[in-house]
Amino acid sequence: MIFLGLIQFLLAFDAATSQMAIVDRLLNVYAKMGFTYREERFLDNLPILDSYDFVIVGAGPGGAVTANRLSENPKWTVLLLEAGIEGNLYTDIPALNIIFGFTNYNWKYVTESQPELMCRGMNNKRCSWPSGKG
Repeated sequence: MIFLGLIQFLLAFDAATSQMAIVDRLLNVYAKMGFTYREERFLDNLPILDSYDFVIVGAGPGGAVTANRLSENPKWTVLLLEAGIEGNLYTDIPALNIIFGFTNYNWKYVTESQPELMCRGMNNKRCSWPSGKG
């Protein structure tokens, strides 16, 4: 039922409908289904210090685990840096991931051209390879 409702919802829009209007309507559909959204901020973040014992660049699987392990020692200060801009309530909705593929939330990677194998109908025969920023 949820899937059919989302399909009907998405088919109701034309190309002129703005992306954020679609997002707002989708949030209303989710709310009617009982899926309410609550914005969560990182309330436990500490203020930026002048210096740190460890600075880790990249919050991927390796960086996040390393920062977590180092922060277990209360004597050490750890700064974990991640690229990208602050998320918002729209970035937390999985059904909207396709919209953010064309914004600053995405690195906009593309594959190498392999016209005999794939992406034959794409620009320069290269497929987009979505990868979100932090």
